[in-house]
Amino acid sequence: MQIFSSIGIVLLLTAVASAQEEGGESTEDVTEVVAEDTTDEVVETEQGSDDAEVIVEEVSSEEVVSEEPVVGATEVEASEAEDEALTNDIDEVVVNVAEESGREGLDNVPEDAADGELQAFVTNQASAGVSDVEAMLARFRQYVKPEVEAGMKLAAVRSLASVRDERSLPLILEFAASMDPMVLSSTSVRETFGRAIVQQLQECGNLTPLDGVASEVTPETQSILAMAVARSGVSGSVGFLVTLLGDTDQMDALFLREIEVSAKLNQASDAEAHEESLRAVRGYLERGSSDLCRAAIAALGSLHDRSSIPALIQRLADEDSFVSRSARSSLTMMARTDLGQDPAIWQAWYEEQTTWWSETAPSVILILQSEDPAEAHKSLAALLEHPLWRHDLAEVIGPLALRADRPIAPAACVALGRLGSRRAIPFLLDAILSDKPEIRDHANAALRSITGLDLDADYIEWSRALGV
Repeated sequence: MQIFSSIGIVLLLTAVASAQEEGGESTEDVTEVVAEDTTDEVVETEQGSDDAEVIVEEVSSEEVVSEEPVVGATEVEASEAEDEALTNDIDEVVVNVAEESGREGLDNVPEDAADGELQAFVTNQASAGVSDVEAMLARFRQYVKPEVEAGMKLAAVRSLASVRDERSLPLILEFAASMDPMVLSSTSVRETFGRAIVQQLQECGNLTPLDGVASEVTPETQSILAMAVARSGVSGSVGFLVTLLGDTDQMDALFLREIEVSAKLNQASDAEAHEESLRAVRGYLERGSSDLCRAAIAALGSLHDRSSIPALIQRLADEDSFVSRSARSSLTMMARTDLGQDPAIWQAWYEEQTTWWSETAPSVILILQSEDPAEAHKSLAALLEHPLWRHDLAEVIGPLALRADRPIAPAACVALGRLGSRRAIPFLLDAILSDKPEIRDHANAALRSITGLDLDADYIEWSRALGV
């Protein structure tokens, strides 16, 4: 078993409290160890690992979890007896593993070890002999108690991540709130909680388990939650992150950066449809903080917010070089061309684009419907020269990808891939079902380009990967 020397906390529960008074480290001393050892490297203890594994196996083999009610006991007495047995088992395995491995604790156990002895033990204790999820979650909740040390809590979180129930996610957040802030600030610990939250959100497919929860957690937990939501790919992520705004400047800057991440990874088209969310982000362009302004500019660029372009052009001349460069980067992202730092050049480009969309685009789109293949292809090429309108164009071109009876269908799939708008995904998924290999292959290539996923042309596989 590999053990991070960065956190040397003894995983002792109630049964070990007296041992701490006789010479063990106090909680304050342990906290100091956490702070001092965060940069230590992983220590290999092969022999200790073998011994520890034997001990865990012995403990597991001795466990007898009866599914029959305790004879002659009331429900309360049975519950108390079960709790006492669970605590004794936890005490025994923690003490034995700690002694045999030659370490003083198992906090921050590496991923591979947690998936083995410690996590298996926690999972077994939480699930053995229970017939419903509610009872299992009640057992997991025992590990939230203050006397349970960080390593055991992290093992419980890793196990809990796989429990398919919307009540699991709030419980994971309870675990985060119960952690010492210093421990919770560790990168590895934050990643453990982040992965668990992402897994739960993806299993659920929506953000319903977070209703009314985000505002009740600590700032440290909020930051982990925001990071996980942004990377979950669940619909509505941007809107949820916007609801977190309005706290301190420091937290708002963090949330804006996660909005940027979410928009880049999954929900640019989804967010664009919600003007209220965009208006909230635009408001930070006028804030005094340079950091907030830069974060808002980057988020608006990722959200492909065309309405913010005039304000971004003005920011090109900002006296803060970081702000002006951020504005140029966001404009380049939306225009898909870099016109430099001169606001006048960008302004001319913007006026040209808006004029084209209102005066020329309608007739070009009309020609796209032509039965003449040459004219239709010419129209398609003209539309691709204006990526500023990529989301709108994806909805115009998308239906053509499904017209197996028209020669334009394969070219429409290619065009959707080049536009890169996630609004094209529903059309491309349906195009994968085409019985014409050319359409199917081009649709699959477009999906790969838009999502970054390397999947075969299989509708079910794509649907699962995209949470459709």
